[in-house]
Amino acid sequence: MPLSLHMPPPLLVSEMSNPKDVCEAAASLLFFNVTWAKTVPSFTVLPLSDQLLLLEESWKELFILGAAQYLPPLELTPLIQTYGLVKRDPEQILNLTNEAREFQTILTKIAQFRIDPHEFACLRAMVLFKNNLDNPTASPSSSSSSDSKVLSEPARVSAMQDSSQLMLNKYVSTAYPSQPLRFGKLLLLLPQLRNVSSNAIEKLFFKTTIGDIPIVTVICNMYRSPGI
Repeated sequence: MPLSLHMPPPLLVSEMSNPKDVCEAAASLLFFNVTWAKTVPSFTVLPLSDQLLLLEESWKELFILGAAQYLPPLELTPLIQTYGLVKRDPEQILNLTNEAREFQTILTKIAQFRIDPHEFACLRAMVLFKNNLDNPTASPSSSSSSDSKVLSEPARVSAMQDSSQLMLNKYVSTAYPSQPLRFGKLLLLLPQLRNVSSNAIEKLFFKTTIGDIPIVTVICNMYRSPGI
C-alpha cells in the first residue's frame, strides 16, 4: 500500500505567540491532512461515501499526529482565554482546560518516541483506515454522503488497516533492530489519541474562525473541492 512519505510539510510559523498564529497553523494542518489523504491511492479508490466517513472519524487523530510532527510546542492558555471571553461558562472552561492539558500530555509522549516520517505515515494510515466503525462517532451534523454511517466496503478498509500495521512492523524491525518493543509501544500510542475529544479540538483551534459550522462540514467540503 503506497503511502506519501515525502509531501512538503504544512506552511507553519516557527513561533506562535498569539492565538491567531496558532489558529492559522491549525488551519494549515487541517488542509495538509486532507491533501495527504488524497495522495493515498488505496484510500481514493474507496467509494466517496467511505472516504468521507473515514475522514470524519479520523480527522481528530490525524490532527494530533500532525501537531506532534509539525507544530512547535504550543501554549494553549491564550486559546482557552479567548474561548472563555466568548462563552463565559466556568464549567465549560474547566473542561476545556483539562482536555487541553491532556492534549499537551499526548504531544509530549509522542515527542519522547522521536517518531520518524515513515513511522508517522504508517500511523496516519492506521488512523485513517478505521476498521471499528460499527458504532461510528460521527455527529448528526456529519457531512458524509452516507446517511447510515456504515462503511460500504468494510472488508477492504480492514485489509488496509492490516496492511498499514504490517508495513509499520516490517519497517520498525528493520530500522530499529535494537528496539524490539518499539512497534508495540507505537501501537499503544494510538488509543491515547482518543483521550481528547473532537469537540475540544474544535473549540480550541477552530471555533473563533469557523463559528458554529461543524468541522466535519469544513473537512468534507474541502475534500470534495477539485482544487485540492
